[in-house]
Amino acid sequence: MEKKVIETNNNFLDTDDRVSKVVDSVVESFAIEGIVFSEEELRKLIADFREEIKIRVE
Repeated sequence: MEKKVIETNNNFLDTDDRVSKVVDSVVESFAIEGIVFSEEELRKLIADFREEIKIRVE
């Protein structure tokens, strides 16, 4: 089902766009709760997320 959503929505075809939207969403959600990530934490979060996507796609 997730694949179908991605295939039919051109905005989500580019992996970089998907990663960016997910990270933005996570950061904003935490910011609402008063939690702010450092630049180092964000870099690790993005790297981990990209690795997770890579593992699931392969």
